[in-house]
Amino acid sequence: MILFIFWNFFKNCSIFWKKFLSLNSSPEGEIMTTHYEKKVRCSECGAENEYTCIGSTNVFGSPDLDTRPPEMQRSTTFAPIQRCPECGYCASEVSTTHPEARAVVGGKEYRDQLNDPTYPELANSFLCKAMVDRESKDFSAATWAFIHAA
Repeated sequence: MILFIFWNFFKNCSIFWKKFLSLNSSPEGEIMTTHYEKKVRCSECGAENEYTCIGSTNVFGSPDLDTRPPEMQRSTTFAPIQRCPECGYCASEVSTTHPEARAVVGGKEYRDQLNDPTYPELANSFLCKAMVDRESKDFSAATWAFIHAA
């Protein structure tokens, strides 16, 4: 009798999940992450650019030991940082200024890191954000930016 109850329970659960996934999935059968474009004005140079933002995403599984989230959220690692193509200012939201940003963005260390060919562009953006956060005394944000650069 107990075996019969467990069998019906698992059978109904699998039917529910199949229906749920078919209602909330892309044509390829994967649950989707939604993106949208947003125009943002850079607080440092005033240039207006479009950035891809995440509307929603999901997570199935546990994060890796290096704090990377599981898929599908892992595929959105580009989204927590914006990089102004005009002046190179890197921040979570380029429309928000940091008190020390102008001095840091204009500095040689920042410019060298921004264009360092030994790192991928996304890593350079996170490292530059970490420099701004460090000089603004936001050490927690700087630490996370360094971790994300890895």
